[in-house]
Parts: sequence; structure tokens; C-alpha cells
Amino acid sequence: MLLLRGEFFIIFFFFLTYFFFKKKNILKIFLSLFFVTIIISPYVYRNYKIFEIFTLTKSSGFNLFKGNNPLAKVEGYSLFYNYRDISNSLADVIDRIEPQNKYDLIIDEILFEEAIKNIKENKSYYFKLYLQKFFAFIVIDFNSSYPKYYNFFHIFPKILLSISTLIGIAVLLYNKQFLNFFLIYFIINVAIFSFFFILPRYSLSLLPIQIIISLEAIKFYFKKKVIFF
Repeated sequence: MLLLRGEFFIIFFFFLTYFFFKKKNILKIFLSLFFVTIIISPYVYRNYKIFEIFTLTKSSGFNLFKGNNPLAKVEGYSLFYNYRDISNSLADVIDRIEPQNKYDLIIDEILFEEAIKNIKENKSYYFKLYLQKFFAFIVIDFNSSYPKYYNFFHIFPKILLSISTLIGIAVLLYNKQFLNFFLIYFIINVAIFSFFFILPRYSLSLLPIQIIISLEAIKFYFKKKVIFF
């Protein structure tokens, strides 16, 4: 996941902190950092050699802007580098960038600053959009433009699993297991990705965790059923 999206760095270091306070096992934390460093080092070296910057992935600006601009919906707004759809002044700035190795990095920085400016200038609008993304990630996107998104064989199991997941979360909270690893992973994942944009395929990263949490709801149901009878 670290090789796919920069957001997973935040999740990774959050879990290292979690295990530090939960397990207090410095050796395992060190080994995790060591093996992750070995895995990502060829890509970091490649990027430094080309762009002269230590980075693995550098698309936070593009992703943040795609999900936080005047035309964005839950799925963001598909730019295809046609920024004039959104802002002529922004497009003019990008058009003036000279071809170079750092071309995409410069654009990413510009888009990051533009996205932050959008959010600051209209906090209530983008907060509402954030909540819509959050809900779409967990349950359903009511305004999806993806072909066959509302196909019964996609939407029915998604909603069913989402409902059982929410019940499972309630069960974990009721049983005072809020520091459950899977529950934290689920919430952190949704909270972070909702800052950007939510595509239908993103649900696949949550699917194994949703199944685990949903089992808590099923266990709770059968326990109560046995008690009732």
C-alpha cells in the first residue's frame, strides 16, 4: 500500500505509534521500519536520482485538488490536466512552467496550495463535501457517475456489509474495545481518504476489515438470540 498511495505513510506511522503504546515492543517497531525501508529504498533512490528529492510518491497536491475544487463531487473531478475547466488563472500558471524533470512535482505543489486555498475560502462547503465522501466510502454514493455503480449485485452486498460493519463498530464501542486494531484501521482509512476523493474501487482496501468487524455484529446477534430463547 505504501508503494501505491502516499496516504498510507500516515496510516503506517499511526500504527507504529499505536503498537508502541499498546505493546511497548521497540524491537518489532524497529524491525517494521527496517523491512519497510528495504522494500521502498529502490524507489526512493530512483526518485532522488531523477528529481533530487527524497520521496516515494508525490501526488498529494493533485489528489487533494481533484477532490477539493468547485467542480468536485465525491469522486472528485477528472482533470486530465485540463485545469482551465476550473480556473483560467490556475491554467495560465501551469502553462508557464518550463519542461523539466521536476515538472510534475511543481504542478503538484501548485495544486496543493490551490486546494488549501479553496478549503479555507469555503470551509462549510468542503466540510459538507467531506461528510459526503465519508458516507460514500462507508455506505453508498448517492450521486455516482460510474457505469453500473448501482447494479444490484454491487450495491446490495455493499449496503448490507456497510450496515453490519456499523453495527459491529457499535458492538466494539459498547464492549469498550475502541482500541481494537481493525476498528482503528477502518476509521483512520475512511477519515484520511475522505480528504481527497472516493472512487468505487477504494472499498476493496476496506473489504477485509469490514468482514472482520461485521463478524462482531453477527456474533452479537447470535449471543442475544441464544439468551432470548
